[in-house]
Amino acid sequence: GIASAYSGLGDFDKAIEYYQKAIKIDSSDASTWFYLGSAYLALERHDEALAVFKEALKIHKENPFIMNGISVARYKLKKLNKPVNRLKTVNITKNLIK
Repeated sequence: GIASAYSGLGDFDKAIEYYQKAIKIDSSDASTWFYLGSAYLALERHDEALAVFKEALKIHKENPFIMNGISVARYKLKKLNKPVNRLKTVNITKNLIK
């Protein structure tokens, strides 16, 4: 969609605007939440990214990509010593999310 196009062009502010509009229409799509969180990460808005990834995880539990986003955001916020590769270690995240 439009948000992905803006994201692909590197215009993350515009991408965020359109991802937020999409969420207002359908807040049950975990991928939209995930891409919104990724856009926030790209802009180094780590607190917002973490909050959004947590929302995505409520919808699609144990999704390794969402868990990886949480790990990266927490690392950037200095809440982890190093990011954990969620694609390999899905079960660890349950304790990190809290």
